[in-house]
Amino acid sequence: MISKSKVLSAIVAALNEQLSASLKAANDAAQAATHAESVAETKWDTFGLESSYLAQGQQKRVLELEQSLNDYKNRLHGAAGLTTQAPCDTIVNHSLIALENLEDNQAPHCYFYLGSSGGGIKVVVEGIEVIVITTHSPIGQSLLGKGLGDEVVVKVKGHDCDFEVVQID
Repeated sequence: MISKSKVLSAIVAALNEQLSASLKAANDAAQAATHAESVAETKWDTFGLESSYLAQGQQKRVLELEQSLNDYKNRLHGAAGLTTQAPCDTIVNHSLIALENLEDNQAPHCYFYLGSSGGGIKVVVEGIEVIVITTHSPIGQSLLGKGLGDEVVVKVKGHDCDFEVVQID
């Protein structure tokens, strides 16, 4: 199985990229909201108000990303010291999971990182794609508490597929 610390490093890098883009978007929205051309000329002119709402939303996104980034950085620093950690028997929050497709044994294993945030982030580590899911997602809820060898049904492209949990870290 791929190294959990390498996966965490890749997630931190992806979150850093998202944070940079969100900071730029928040700054652009704030400038648009306070620009002289945003002042309402009539009571129906709402560009400035809409820009301020956008700026608030962008700032909220920045705060969420900063919180996620700090969480994953803390996990990374904790994981770096746990190189001899024994494999886990049960999927819990912040588990790295490999699933085997029981319907297609030629398919490569699917890898997921069950995190508290950052759902939907995809990272590639050592040529293997790992998808970040959260405990709030349907797949996260179905995996939580499962153990090695357990079967889980996952909806893939609209139909149910049977998978087996083959690795947990």
